[in-house]
Amino acid sequence: MQKSVVAVAACMFACGLVSVAVFSQFSCATAELKDLSDSGQVKECRQGPLVFCDAGDVGGRNCTVTGTETDARLKKLAPGLYPDKCVVNYLSPGHDINGECILASVCKCLDNAADAAAPPEFVCGP
Repeated sequence: MQKSVVAVAACMFACGLVSVAVFSQFSCATAELKDLSDSGQVKECRQGPLVFCDAGDVGGRNCTVTGTETDARLKKLAPGLYPDKCVVNYLSPGHDINGECILASVCKCLDNAADAAAPPEFVCGP
């Protein structure tokens, strides 16, 4: 009986060591954020609109940019037709702590399905 008690105690001790080893393997590690702008590895952030769409279809439903828009962001777009769901990103001049470009605002060409007579128009937001 005494041998089985010792064997059980040894087994419990070994299981305890294994669980400590497993826990320490998966415990949280600390991380350090480095400002990459100090390392000379800063990405170039192109100023101006970054357009993500194909050219507008003359027969389709498009947003029209004439250059006379009141929104300063839309004034930066080349005059022309932009198809529904076309996205335009505007970057700010700075970088985030990881050296990535910062998205300042987004404009998207949206077709108002509720009013088929109204042409699609750009909706911009921060």
